[in-house]
Amino acid sequence: MSNQVNFNQLDIDNDSGSNSDSDGEKSDSELTIVEEYKLWRKNCRYMYEFISETALTWPSLTIQLLPGGYYQNKKKTDDPNSNEYKIRNLLLSTHVNDDADDLNYLKIGSFQIPNSLFGEESKNTKSVNSKLKIKKKFECDSNNEINRARFMPQDERLIACIDGIGGCFVYEFDENFNQLNKLTLDHHTMNGYGLNWNPNVKNELLTCSDDKSIALWNIENLSDSVLKPTKVFNYHTDIVNDVKWNNLNENTFGSVSDDYKFVYQDKRQNTISNEFKSKVIFNSLSFNKFNENLVGFGGEDGNIYLYDLRNLDSSLHIMMGHTKSITNLEFDPIHENILASSSNDRRIILWDLNNIGNEQLQDELEDGVPELLMMHGGHTGIINDFQFSDEIPWFLSSSSDDNIVHLWKVSDKIVNQDNEVVDLIKKMIVYEPLPKLRDGKPLMSYIKQAQITKFDPKNTKQILIDQSNPERLRADDIITIYYKNQKPVTGQLIMIKKSGINSMLLVRNKINGLGVEIHVPLFHPDVLRVDVVKKPSKYRPRNRHYYIRNSRLDIVNEIKTGGK
Repeated sequence: MSNQVNFNQLDIDNDSGSNSDSDGEKSDSELTIVEEYKLWRKNCRYMYEFISETALTWPSLTIQLLPGGYYQNKKKTDDPNSNEYKIRNLLLSTHVNDDADDLNYLKIGSFQIPNSLFGEESKNTKSVNSKLKIKKKFECDSNNEINRARFMPQDERLIACIDGIGGCFVYEFDENFNQLNKLTLDHHTMNGYGLNWNPNVKNELLTCSDDKSIALWNIENLSDSVLKPTKVFNYHTDIVNDVKWNNLNENTFGSVSDDYKFVYQDKRQNTISNEFKSKVIFNSLSFNKFNENLVGFGGEDGNIYLYDLRNLDSSLHIMMGHTKSITNLEFDPIHENILASSSNDRRIILWDLNNIGNEQLQDELEDGVPELLMMHGGHTGIINDFQFSDEIPWFLSSSSDDNIVHLWKVSDKIVNQDNEVVDLIKKMIVYEPLPKLRDGKPLMSYIKQAQITKFDPKNTKQILIDQSNPERLRADDIITIYYKNQKPVTGQLIMIKKSGINSMLLVRNKINGLGVEIHVPLFHPDVLRVDVVKKPSKYRPRNRHYYIRNSRLDIVNEIKTGGK
């Protein structure tokens, strides 16, 4: 499969600007961004099967690929019977500066995709023009920018959008993309980003906004000019950042807000089905398309949080890779183990959940966590939106604040984990390194402490082995370990091995007259607590702890007396 690399309208090697103070010097950060972009462009051949880049006049706050079979909005040069490419359309918007003499639009773009990306033979990919062309524009009401626009999965001719003052509209088009109807959804009064069609129920739409509310709509009669919501949910107390349907349950949806809450709701009920309050604001959420209980959250702190809906008391895993706030989060519609996230750090990261927990060599730690599959580092501005293709595996579209639209397909060598190529890509410095300090601590120390805090949020276990605690555990103590699903065990502490989240206690006991030594992982979730039964009047030297076996000092004597 040949690589199609197409960089349009962007001459990054043009050094027309002067370096003099009078002309204005670029800041160090700006120069770094340019250098990173040049390096990324140079190495595209290793990372992508296909990459197309187009500079728009104004940035688009939303992006979505329209599926095949509709809107064959052909350019004059397009050949509908071509054996080399297929024609596809792209849903975009404009975000015009307030002082600009221009209008905001909902836009439809058209481009060519090589047949090779569909698994078909393509002999002459050089004849494919993947440059994006804007073919249709629809003026927005009150000239407000469109924050999100999405087509209805059951009928791609219906497109819903939400704008900067909470205005919601549904457009109906014919197959040639001529507007038939436009329906105003009357409810929200403030800026909104949350917009999601029910993938299982036709005509059902959810919206949310800064007015703290979520609205449920039933879009059936498009001949009406104005529609009121079927139901309004007001359980959040601050800005509602995102709302999504559960892909495998037609009645339930989730929402996240600046009030730090995730709420899981059944549309048929008036009371909250489930909720939890986090320590960080979640900007976005996404439900897995193959597992009804798996949900991901994108945090204001730049981390990705995975949860099981059946147990919201603690996260399944936290993925660290972004350096700034998350802007969007999407599970892959084709691969159940792939999750993508975008951020204000100008990156889109693809995560492979199957790699969570894989062992890493010491020199691999600097490359990031094992689940980080790939980082798309070609944007030089904040990522506004991105979406997976439902039609082509590993194909994504993305838009950013620098007016750039990217269409890209991940290299098969990355997907198939070609070690030589993966190692080469990891050596490329195409993104700013993780900060050396996080919350004033070295990064690895911060990560290790974050892991411990996850399993010991009240610090009840950490304090037991803290050197500064005069009542800390010491070898020779008689202790009782209380477990979640088994009886307590009492024994003599022989050794403490301090190793962060892997810290372990070695305890000696006798069972049916047989000496037994037990390894107790202190931070394991099944270990509820550790109590001290008795401390000796005088601690034995460390090297004497192993010589108590079968002696008068054996723990069996202490246990028989209850530690008295």
